[in-house]
Amino acid sequence: MALVVGVAVLIFLPDSVASAKFLTPRERQIALERVRGNQSGTISRKWKKAQALEACRDPKVWLLCALMFVISVPNAAITSFTSILIKSFGCAAVSLAVSVSVGR
Repeated sequence: MALVVGVAVLIFLPDSVASAKFLTPRERQIALERVRGNQSGTISRKWKKAQALEACRDPKVWLLCALMFVISVPNAAITSFTSILIKSFGCAAVSLAVSVSVGR
């Protein structure tokens, strides 16, 4: 389901106010003025070194990286060593899967 929604968003959702087909030219102009008034800018496809350095100095970026690391390492370990853990419990994988699915 998520894949279908993702594809639909990529196809139908415009990437900027200027390319929104469902807006009239006047509505596009108003929306662009609103974006300009908020000083949030429009799309720029040009890569800027100063922006990359600013992102590297931002503590929020480092906290996000640390969070992803803290989440990913245990997940990878559990995924990789599940069969070894099941064998160490001394029971068959099928009986363990049944007891986990039943909720005992």
